[in-house]
Amino acid sequence: MLTRDWLKAFLPIGVIEDGMWKPLGAGVLFVEERLLWLVTAAHVVTTADSGARHATLVGRKGGGVAVLNLTDFFKQAGINWQVDPAYDLALGLMPVLPDFDIRALEKGQCLRVSDVLPSFQCYTVGCPYGARGFDPSRAATPLVQGGVIAGVDETQMRIYITAPTFPGNSGGPLLLVKPPYAANGSVTIGPRTVFFAGIVSDFLTARMPDGDGIHPELPPLHLGVAVAADAVLGLMESKGARALVEFAKKTS
Repeated sequence: MLTRDWLKAFLPIGVIEDGMWKPLGAGVLFVEERLLWLVTAAHVVTTADSGARHATLVGRKGGGVAVLNLTDFFKQAGINWQVDPAYDLALGLMPVLPDFDIRALEKGQCLRVSDVLPSFQCYTVGCPYGARGFDPSRAATPLVQGGVIAGVDETQMRIYITAPTFPGNSGGPLLLVKPPYAANGSVTIGPRTVFFAGIVSDFLTARMPDGDGIHPELPPLHLGVAVAADAVLGLMESKGARALVEFAKKTS
């Protein structure tokens, strides 16, 4: 089960067009050395028009939601997104305001791809097709969809999941429930624990081919694709990210 703290680490990401906020995808917050990172899929923040103003919705402690213009914040601070095109990842520094009702993950809450096994229960947190929950009093709440780990490609840092994924899920976190079992079959005494396992990047569909083409009567296979947490941690430790950290320390 996911607590409200887990859900408060999620932020929807979109653009401001004609004075309105339009959803594009999602992101997840990390905290490190008192700095707040927003991590998302690179295509969420790079495929919009060059003049687009990216913004995120942030819940307020007193209720309601704030629209945070990330483009203007980056411009004023003299910073930009750090992008890893190979893994379709992006991260940027976030401002911290007293009335923000948010939580952030830490590196210790990440599960390495080598410890992710098929059949583990998992969840995606995002805004599929721009939907932002069903409670109108909670304007920034996400939709949570569940499934299991279908397969893992450690070499490519990809995790394949059965949780439904659609446009708008991109950039959102893949959360995993790790049961008290080790890869060798031994049991570790203790409760099940929720971990951050990666960033949702894409989805794939495939049909069963035959000698004459495809079987139209069979439903297609639909799997979500996430970039493993290892790649996220690698981007956070990259030269560009470290330079941002030093810049933020000097200007704070």
